[in-house]
Amino acid sequence: MGSAILFSYPELSTIVGIQGTFTYAATSALPLMAFVFLGPLIRRRLPEGFIMTTWVRHRYGEITGAYISFLTWG
Repeated sequence: MGSAILFSYPELSTIVGIQGTFTYAATSALPLMAFVFLGPLIRRRLPEGFIMTTWVRHRYGEITGAYISFLTWG
């Protein structure tokens, strides 16, 4: 990520104006704010937590689980 986190907002403001800055800020923050509501729900349903690749393997099979593991490796 590096310097992009520092320069994205000012650059967007100079290109699109204040509306672009507010839109960029909202779309950056809203997914994180969703965890305020989703976090307790997930914790209730899965008290021991889960790993996405394990869930995919159980839900869709070994081949898809291996594919997702390969994509997320690294």
